[in-house]
Amino acid sequence: MVEVDVPRASAVGAQSFTEMPHGFSIRPMQGSDEASALARIWHVTQVDAHDDGDETLDLEATRRYIDCVLLPLHEVIVAASGGVPVGFLALRRNHVAQLHVAPAWQRRGIGAALLGWAKAQGWTRLSLSCIRERVGGFYEASGFRAKRVIRTTQACTYVDYEWRLRQAPVIDAMKGDSNG
Repeated sequence: MVEVDVPRASAVGAQSFTEMPHGFSIRPMQGSDEASALARIWHVTQVDAHDDGDETLDLEATRRYIDCVLLPLHEVIVAASGGVPVGFLALRRNHVAQLHVAPAWQRRGIGAALLGWAKAQGWTRLSLSCIRERVGGFYEASGFRAKRVIRTTQACTYVDYEWRLRQAPVIDAMKGDSNG
């Protein structure tokens, strides 16, 4: 997939996503100490997503990927409760590369808050890819629309999604002006 750098919209009025009402906060990742916690969150969500108990999902490999690829190339935002990470989002330009929330913390608005943070960064468009059967409904409820099916297997459908900033209609000052 070719990444295209899309111009950012004005960030005026962008909401601050630091304190959330349900016992968690959204903040930048605080040092590599948190990489192990993020690896555990990612690992458990991936193991849960694969009904066959895929043994190839290795926690140490996930940690190495976070250290060597995710952190150097992405902006990583953490959802934390009591200072402990419970979810995270990795953003590279306008592409949501990863969004994971620990199972015990799902359905509390954390994923929506992390996406809200990404939307508030001023991008006019965000993209992501996911398994439609697992989380497609969540992304669609968050304003993302399916752009194309990447591939379909016997068990699932992989889809590219896109969110676009809704622009306010431009009002032509000359139209409807009867004082002409």
